[in-house]
Amino acid sequence: KGNIRAAENIETLIKGLIYSGIAMLMVDSSRPASGSEHHISHYLEMFGEKENIDLPYHGIKVGIGTLFTTSFYLKLKKYRGLKQLKAFVLC
Repeated sequence: KGNIRAAENIETLIKGLIYSGIAMLMVDSSRPASGSEHHISHYLEMFGEKENIDLPYHGIKVGIGTLFTTSFYLKLKKYRGLKQLKAFVLC
C-alpha cells in the first residue's frame, strides 16, 4: 500500500476511473465525476474572470479543491451524532 505504483493501487485507480466513466455514460453527463473539488475550481475560475486574475490550469485548481475538501471530510468524520455535527457546522 505504501508504494503508489504497486499493482493493487494502480488497479484501484483504474477501477475508479472506469466506474466514473460508466456513471457519466449512464446519465449522459459529467456530473458523477464532479465533486466538491470541481465546484471549488469553478468558483476560482469565475472569481479569476471577475477580478481579471490569471489562475493556474483547471487540474491544479481541482487539486487545491481536493486538499480543501479532504481536510473538511477528515474533520467531519470525527462527528458521530447530529448534535455534534450541528455544533461543528455552526462554529
